[in-house]
Amino acid sequence: MPTKHAILSALTAGELRAAVNGHGLSVRDKRVKEELVGALARTRKVPIGEVLAALPRQRLKGLCRTLGVDDSGSRKAEIAARLTHGNRPAQKKKARKEKAKARTTRPRGATGPVVERTAPPSKALSVAQLEKHLWAAADILRGSIDSSDYKTYIFGLLFLKRLSDRFEEEAEKLIAEGEPEAAAWGDRDNHQFFVPDGARWNAILRTPANIGECLNKACASLQEENAGLEGVLAGIDYCD
Repeated sequence: MPTKHAILSALTAGELRAAVNGHGLSVRDKRVKEELVGALARTRKVPIGEVLAALPRQRLKGLCRTLGVDDSGSRKAEIAARLTHGNRPAQKKKARKEKAKARTTRPRGATGPVVERTAPPSKALSVAQLEKHLWAAADILRGSIDSSDYKTYIFGLLFLKRLSDRFEEEAEKLIAEGEPEAAAWGDRDNHQFFVPDGARWNAILRTPANIGECLNKACASLQEENAGLEGVLAGIDYCD
């Protein structure tokens, strides 16, 4: 919405003088436009609506275009009101429509009655509710795998992730202590368990396809590099 000062500044000196003279305002030099604008902007005796009401309809439309306000409509009072109040009524109406649409929009492909969306409750989930949600998510992920077998895949992934995290922590600590990067990342003697490049979690995350094969290779390379892990990750086939 344009400010009162902005609207007055968009008027001509003649229009400003007419407003000043019509309301009997005292101005030091009526030949100076800034003096006229200042006098009208400072006083509360002259509402900007009254100044605009004295202008022709086409002039009001021109002011709308100058000040970036919608100039549609043929009623002079409506155009003047839009200058002083901006587009707030239209904006509020549009916001109400969008809000109503967001509450009732049916997802593409959905069937059944439209259910109004409500804001999520502010109350935190209980442990039991969280466990229920996590178990439901696990059911979706595991597909046809029996729950008794599914834990094998989950534990394997957790173990693989933890080994990778621990390896990175050790390497970064060595570098901070002054160890060369090549030795920190490549010397097997610096780590409890050595994680080769292809088995590091960041490398797994960058795998665009065949993730099961990638995980199988990561597990196999970990066992090859670390005798203490022999048989630990055996029997897990992520391509199953």
